[in-house]
Amino acid sequence: MKRALAQGTALTMPRFSVVLPAYRTPPNLLIDALNSLLCQTVLPAEIIVIDDSGDDSRVRDVVSSLHTSTNLIRLIVNETNQGISASTNIGIAAATGDFIVFQDHDDLLTDDALEKFSDLIDKDPTVGAIYSDQCTIDEQGSVLHRFFKPCWSPIYALGVMYPGHLLAVRSDLCRKHKILSQYNGVQDFEFLLRVSEDQIKISHVPAIAYKWRAIPGSLALGSDEKSGIDRLQATAVNDHLRRRGLSWIAESHEHLPHRLVLNPSVKTKCPKISIIIPSRNQGTVLSRCLESLFVLTEYPDFEVVLVDNRTTDPIALQAIKSHPVKHVIYDTNKFNYSQANNIGVSHASGEFIVFLNNDTEVITSDWLQKLVMYFEDPKVGATGATLLYQDRTIQHAGVVLGPRGTADHVMRAFPENADGYAGSLAASREVSAVTVACLMMRKSLFNQLRGFSEDYSKHYQDVDLCLKIRNAGLSIISVSNARLYHHESLTRKDEGYDSGDRAILLDRWGEQIEQGDPYYSKHFEPGSTDYRLRAESLNHK
Repeated sequence: MKRALAQGTALTMPRFSVVLPAYRTPPNLLIDALNSLLCQTVLPAEIIVIDDSGDDSRVRDVVSSLHTSTNLIRLIVNETNQGISASTNIGIAAATGDFIVFQDHDDLLTDDALEKFSDLIDKDPTVGAIYSDQCTIDEQGSVLHRFFKPCWSPIYALGVMYPGHLLAVRSDLCRKHKILSQYNGVQDFEFLLRVSEDQIKISHVPAIAYKWRAIPGSLALGSDEKSGIDRLQATAVNDHLRRRGLSWIAESHEHLPHRLVLNPSVKTKCPKISIIIPSRNQGTVLSRCLESLFVLTEYPDFEVVLVDNRTTDPIALQAIKSHPVKHVIYDTNKFNYSQANNIGVSHASGEFIVFLNNDTEVITSDWLQKLVMYFEDPKVGATGATLLYQDRTIQHAGVVLGPRGTADHVMRAFPENADGYAGSLAASREVSAVTVACLMMRKSLFNQLRGFSEDYSKHYQDVDLCLKIRNAGLSIISVSNARLYHHESLTRKDEGYDSGDRAILLDRWGEQIEQGDPYYSKHFEPGSTDYRLRAESLNHK
């Protein structure tokens, strides 16, 4: 039953104006697109079709035929071809609704799309823009692919044009910013970047509300269907970064289309960084770590604080002696990883600290620049590197809440050059946590949060710290192109899993973990870390 706006209703519902530019659309596809709006459980206030077809009358004929059954459709005819951006702006200027909903002329909305958007606005009237999950369909309407998205992730959006459809934006913001024709091809994406600069609230409807049709010439069909997209995407992001006063440079991914990587520029500041390494014995491991640090790292101002827990191994002692480390003795029989790191920070003189395992090995010489640059954004609380096994598959690319009932590394064992799920490995992105095997943050924030909780002996102190950072309103970034080896389990391999640490984590954060990870869709298997879809989501129409 439709929740259409009716006279005398007790509900105050948002008025949606759907703006639909059309250019010589095949009649059957346009009819399907318009019918998907007319069948909404919450009807739009108006459907504004902007016919940009010139002397081709097919769009006008379709709208005329539908006028016999509805007065919701408004037709605007351009005397000459204006292009997608100008036509969209014409529709925006004519709209009377509270929100503008953007629809392509050959795509479909699910029957409850506007109802889901209306429900979200009802729960949070402060929202400025909304996007939904989507699927790709063929010309016959069969589902080819489903895309389940994270909550609003501004760093991820700089590398992947992920918000896509369905998109609704408050009308006043649309009229303020408008669509820019120089970005035709990525115009909606660029528009949302500019809108986000107003510090508005951008929300996500975690359900498929849009069916993107893959036809010849459509980007939905494949990455080669439109030329110049990568260049336009990079230009849009770099313009956005410049307006925000950020020094980062967005560049096309070396191997993957429509993916950008963020790199530091010569303007990137290089504050002093203290690298904290707890260690005991394991001479070969420690030697490799320190050698890679001091030989490969190109960062101009860093120190290494080696927290030594009773090392007796002569190779390890020689490695410590041979490198310019700040040697801090941690003299205890009962090693506590949290305590060791806290002691290391107390001896650190850097503005930033990096917690680094002794079984890591530097790969990229500018890894510190790539981690520290994100702190130009005051909303970033911590960054973490992408870590590889020795066979160059992924060991760590962020932590997802939920697997094993607690948390686990996402995309473990993925090939190092894989795209991941929708660019989630190719591009840097927000995550709920990163591993302490390589974690950077401001020393002042670490002290403000009272450091690592020493209640944890071996595990989960990094998850605990990251959740405290997020509760402070700051984000955690998994950095795609800062990469190190992590020779995991080479150290303290004789010590098993600590169930006490698990109990502490669940006592403190169990409710938040139970709610699910905002960056890992509820449509994925809850125990998975590889973006595997739940069975019911595979059947999502």
